[in-house]
Amino acid sequence: MSKDGLVVGLDVGTTKTAVVVGEASENNEIYILGSGIAPSTGIKKGMIINIEETIKTIEAVVSDAEHISDADIDTVYISVGGYHIQGQNTRGRIIIPPSQKEIVSEDKSRVQEAARAIQLAANYEILHVIPKEYKVDDQDGILDPAGMVGSQLEVETHIITASSIALRNLQKSVKGSGLKIKDSISEGLAAAEAVLTPDEKDLGVVLLHIGGGTTDIVAYANGYVKYSGVLPIGSAHLTSDISIGLRTSYQEAEKLKIKHGVIWLEGANLDEKISVANAGNDGARMIELRQMVEIIEPRMEEMFAMIKGEIKKIGPVAKIPAGAVLSGGGALLNGIVKFAEKTLDMPVRIGKPNNINGLTDRVNGPAFSACIGLLMYGLKFQNQHARQPFMRTGGTYDGLKSWLKSFFKDIF
Repeated sequence: MSKDGLVVGLDVGTTKTAVVVGEASENNEIYILGSGIAPSTGIKKGMIINIEETIKTIEAVVSDAEHISDADIDTVYISVGGYHIQGQNTRGRIIIPPSQKEIVSEDKSRVQEAARAIQLAANYEILHVIPKEYKVDDQDGILDPAGMVGSQLEVETHIITASSIALRNLQKSVKGSGLKIKDSISEGLAAAEAVLTPDEKDLGVVLLHIGGGTTDIVAYANGYVKYSGVLPIGSAHLTSDISIGLRTSYQEAEKLKIKHGVIWLEGANLDEKISVANAGNDGARMIELRQMVEIIEPRMEEMFAMIKGEIKKIGPVAKIPAGAVLSGGGALLNGIVKFAEKTLDMPVRIGKPNNINGLTDRVNGPAFSACIGLLMYGLKFQNQHARQPFMRTGGTYDGLKSWLKSFFKDIF
């Protein structure tokens, strides 16, 4: 049946495709009505390489979610992931006419348009424009300049861009499964919204969303997005290493990683015997845990060396006092918190979705942070702009142009 007020988040990732159905409940929480999850097919490093296979997977998870929630799903918020996602900080500036008595909302729109005037790479487009703060003449740190008097208005923004081709393929897959797209949100931003607290964003924090094919990095300071980027490495690389190193199937390697994978060796029994199925279903053999650890360690050291390099671009570790928050399926590796703390030299915690209730058993872990974040964005939009349709620009859903402006202003 059809239900008013429902919000649906669809996360099409490298290793899994998930959909979550929710609605607003009391105390600003989200009530989870249902979910669906299945291994992804036709996707590599967050980008679709087989539309037909992706459509089949989306149809399967949506069918499961409809059955559990007893709701007809026809419109979704989708996450956009992949190494093609890029972030940069920009500024826009305009002159306020002398005859104008005060700054008005049209001036805010004009200055944000000025900030959007960036040189885009070929076949790239703007996904998000996130205002951080305004400056009126010599006064900075202004959250909303409307009503103020000045001769010059500036805005500092964070812009996230994406491959137009990757977006088109994702949208085609979603629409091919019979769904309408309400809006598209970067996977990193969605995950951050689900697991980071307002205090962490104010103090200074970095989200490390470790997906199957990529790792999203989003840093906040003073409540605003300070940096965002994507690394072309994720937990699927670790699974592949285990598969090759132990001469077993990818599916068996994934099971071994989930059940026995460990990166922090304190308290681990490296002499423990574990069973490994031989490739080709040709029996099984016993190995010591240390053999798998010797495969896991180099890949995790490589991943966190890359992460540390990105964090250096943000600034000194002292500028990130709230430390790092891990999300995504890769955050489930045993011992990863202690390993990350030692490698990054900062406090680290596992991020789980905040403020959810209802049927949360399947979705309350870090692997579903992006999906839950999509619900949070959707419900925020419903509250601020009841049933107002999104605008489209250049063929992509660009409702965030105006909505994100007020959304980030409110939550920050």
